[in-house]
Amino acid sequence: MATAFIIKHRYDALRVILSGSKLITGVGEDAVVQSFASPRAAREHLDLVLSRRRREGYAIEEQELDDADEEILAHADVQPDPLAGAVSWDAEQRRLKVVFKGASVPAGRCEAIIERALQHQPVCLQVLCDHASPGAALSSALARSPLPSVHHFIFDTFFQTVTRQRNNSPGELGELFAALPNLERAFLTGALVLSPVTVPQLRELYLLGDPLSPVTLAALGACQFPALETLGITLSADSGPAEELEAALALRRMAAPNLRSIDVHGVSDLLGFLDALTQAPLPPTWSSLRMDGRVDDEDGLLALLSERAGAMASLSHLGLPLGDELSLDGEARAKACVEGLADREELRDLLTPGAYDGW
Repeated sequence: MATAFIIKHRYDALRVILSGSKLITGVGEDAVVQSFASPRAAREHLDLVLSRRRREGYAIEEQELDDADEEILAHADVQPDPLAGAVSWDAEQRRLKVVFKGASVPAGRCEAIIERALQHQPVCLQVLCDHASPGAALSSALARSPLPSVHHFIFDTFFQTVTRQRNNSPGELGELFAALPNLERAFLTGALVLSPVTVPQLRELYLLGDPLSPVTLAALGACQFPALETLGITLSADSGPAEELEAALALRRMAAPNLRSIDVHGVSDLLGFLDALTQAPLPPTWSSLRMDGRVDDEDGLLALLSERAGAMASLSHLGLPLGDELSLDGEARAKACVEGLADREELRDLLTPGAYDGW
């Protein structure tokens, strides 16, 4: 005998059917069938999901299925999942993982994925490109069907370098952010297009490009992130210098009154970047700044650190590539100039897939 569990929260409802060793989520052609080794294993997995939902405030109704539901069960048994291999659901972590495979994304695929996401209400939405990229189709589909349940968004193919991801795109980021109104963390790699936007609850933002375009950097400077605490940016990887002056100006201009930790990769001219960044005292909330980059003029960098030490007084930690770029004497003199100065390798690298492992 099959049993249906109706999971309700405000105006949303999701039906999960327990039928022997199978769980059937949704109805009709959109039903997702999960098969387990035994009825007991299916029940244990369901109990875990229901327990989590109850803790989150969901109401659970249990119903024995009548004859009218047999057609749904029969259909679900034979209907293949159209998103098999493209979407996987981790009920315990509430993470929906999406993989775009092949040379291109089929028409309607993004809409089907977002419809599946609406069924599951994920807290974390993770998107990988292997090798197809959704582009504007993804942000447009989200704009038509927002996902307020999503608190963490990942657009990164962890087994590919930033350079190999340089043409991947999730669409327009302003549109995407608007469709995820409760977004707290975002890790994004590729051809990132940003317009000035306000993201009220965003606490962590990571932007990796090869390169990040001048338009996107300028837009970053015009954004408002009232809750942002951590920012990581990769200006470029293998493509050559990015617009580093624009990046420094963006960091100074963006409205992020709670920003504390900044990590900047892909700086070709560290002296020039640091000079532009410290023309005025750094914001008092900034406590950790980590940067890479080439130093072609050691004496020039030492002079700048001595001159701008006061402008960097808010920093508890300043990470620079000391061991790689300075002589031993230069490293000692640099540390004497600025309190809290350390080799960048001693500070945590924010711009790796490890940043989102726990999301």
